[in-house]
Amino acid sequence: MKFKASKVESARCISTYSEYLRTCRQRRNSPNKYVMNTILSHEPHVAEAGLSPEQAIIYEYLIKSGPQKARDIALKTPFSRPLVYKVLDELAELDLIEKQEEKGSITTYSPKHPQNLVDLAERRRTEAEIQFKSTVAAAESL
Repeated sequence: MKFKASKVESARCISTYSEYLRTCRQRRNSPNKYVMNTILSHEPHVAEAGLSPEQAIIYEYLIKSGPQKARDIALKTPFSRPLVYKVLDELAELDLIEKQEEKGSITTYSPKHPQNLVDLAERRRTEAEIQFKSTVAAAESL
């Protein structure tokens, strides 16, 4: 005889299983609470410079903890390792971190001086002002 669950039993099983998966993800992705609470208390100020939330969290984590390997960053922040590598590359392009590669060893990422963040915000403000002026000029010519 084949077992056939009712719709209510199926829904309860699915609900329980999805709750189980959710708690597994929380346990797997839960970073060091002290580190994240410290970072998240200051992250909005860093994000105001035009960084994405992920960039802001990782940059501030590097500022507070010093040079780190991508693996350690992924363990201490709520992001997967592939996302950490992507964000680290973006931060390196923005000249906010330095990638230290030594032959035969694991790459380490170091934060650059926070003045680079101020410089980035100023560059973006200047670009926005230029864009605004050109938009106003284009609108007036219509």
